[in-house]
Amino acid sequence: MRPKEFQRRLLLTAALVFFFPSCASYTSATRQGLDQFGRRDFTEAEKAYAKADEDGVDQLVYLFDRAIVRYEAGRYQDSIKDLRLADDLSEIKDYTALATELATVVTNERITPYKGEEFEHVLVSMYLALNFAALRQDENAQVACRQVNRKLELLRSEGKRNYDLNAFAQYLAATLFERDGNWNNAYVGYKKTYEISPDLGPLKKDLVRGALEIDSSADLHRWKRTLGVSDQEVRAAQKEIRETGAVVLLYANGFAPEKIPSPTWHELPEYRTRWNKHRAAHLYLDGKEVARTEIFYDVQKVAMENLKAKYATLIAKRVGGVVAREVIGDQIDKKAEGLGTIVKIAMAAASQPDLRSWLTLPKDFQVARVQMAPGRYHATLRLETEGGAVDGEKDLGEAEIKRAGDIALLSYRSLND
Repeated sequence: MRPKEFQRRLLLTAALVFFFPSCASYTSATRQGLDQFGRRDFTEAEKAYAKADEDGVDQLVYLFDRAIVRYEAGRYQDSIKDLRLADDLSEIKDYTALATELATVVTNERITPYKGEEFEHVLVSMYLALNFAALRQDENAQVACRQVNRKLELLRSEGKRNYDLNAFAQYLAATLFERDGNWNNAYVGYKKTYEISPDLGPLKKDLVRGALEIDSSADLHRWKRTLGVSDQEVRAAQKEIRETGAVVLLYANGFAPEKIPSPTWHELPEYRTRWNKHRAAHLYLDGKEVARTEIFYDVQKVAMENLKAKYATLIAKRVGGVVAREVIGDQIDKKAEGLGTIVKIAMAAASQPDLRSWLTLPKDFQVARVQMAPGRYHATLRLETEGGAVDGEKDLGEAEIKRAGDIALLSYRSLND
């Protein structure tokens, strides 16, 4: 083989090796685990995320998904461990080498450590709160709930992102304060939830009870004026305070969207909604329907808005990549005529968006609440499909209200099963 021909082949081989990563994408590597998760085979599903223990470029996203698998399996301490490590990793500054950064411009970002989307960082704290609440470590759960909206406030103030605060986390914190008998903080939480999402059904009664508990006639007058609270409803709330506790259902619905290459430009990511069977849950106590869930936090909406806010930066980087590929190809042509064109084609084909994302997240978080007399109740639910039909009964076990003012927390995740 002539030296010039050998040089051409060597350069082409090097280009192909560099620009076409040999490893499978995160989505394909964990597809089986996600399928097992959907079948509630949590033991087998967890095995698909074993790389969460390895210091690799995908470690963070493996931790995200394994944490939810462990949470749904009831392994709360292990889930907390994963989430805390994920929280630490997402805070680490990424000092990327110049050569690696060049590669992400001309090809794709999968060769760099995944740092997570901004909304994913926020949801780490929310799942920490859910784990702590399941363990009845209410103080830790309250701290995690506050961290959710603290992160969002920072994104709004320092990151200049147009994020709404998280009504689900705010409401969960308020509920836990109420369960602990701390009505000052509980009432503040319910009022903040109202400021975020004033149309949520349970809030009207929560706000009236809160105003009565802290003995604020001014606030009670406010709710009469703004929410149309009647004197009869005030008397009913006074009776509820004396005689009832609550059963609260925390319902996670379906699956959040996943990233795909954009149909308009394959080098950019785009969220695609996943099929979800259900839209709400109906709570039953001792066979009687008592409440229907409402959406308190829409993960799907937030994910799409988060990515949309980043598009200007992503487009600028990909445009820079097109220019860089031209420059690299022209320089190679000067050394080996004709090879530069081949390399440019290879680089263009290899240029892919980063499609890594937290795939076990639900589409949305919902809440149902009902006031009940102290006692033990057999709790079940029925899931309402997108078409309006209601599925068969699912057993949630026993819900116990020990005394007036106590709150029994229940949770369920729809996995389209």
